[in-house]
Amino acid sequence: MAGVKSATADWDFDAVTIGFPGSSRTGSVVREPLNLGGGWLDANLERAFDRPVRIINDAALQALASYEGGRMLFVGFGTSIGSALVADDTIVPVELGLTPVHQARDVQDAPHQGSAEEAGPQALAEVRARVGRAPFKIFSGRATR
Repeated sequence: MAGVKSATADWDFDAVTIGFPGSSRTGSVVREPLNLGGGWLDANLERAFDRPVRIINDAALQALASYEGGRMLFVGFGTSIGSALVADDTIVPVELGLTPVHQARDVQDAPHQGSAEEAGPQALAEVRARVGRAPFKIFSGRATR
């Protein structure tokens, strides 16, 4: 937290929005993330930032940033598979990374079960089968400055 506060010391802002890699509801963390350390449920981020803080699922925030209207399914491949459906100006986070697929695995584990060439299209086919043919935006990797 000290590093964030130091890096933003000369910024003028009234509130903080955090794209959280896990479940959130009504602006708060619902459960500890699967791929980060714990302590998120008990963190008092408003006190730490001394400003109002709202938390949204990170894939939902990325979907909002790239939304141009209509219906869109956002799927982001990073440390997990983040996804959100945007329809009629409403964002719905979708836990595709935890969707069961073959032999009780889930989608986020599928790329680790063999080669990326085999698992990637298979995981994407599972996603398509579950969500139909909504317009897709797929992002992979990390953003750079």
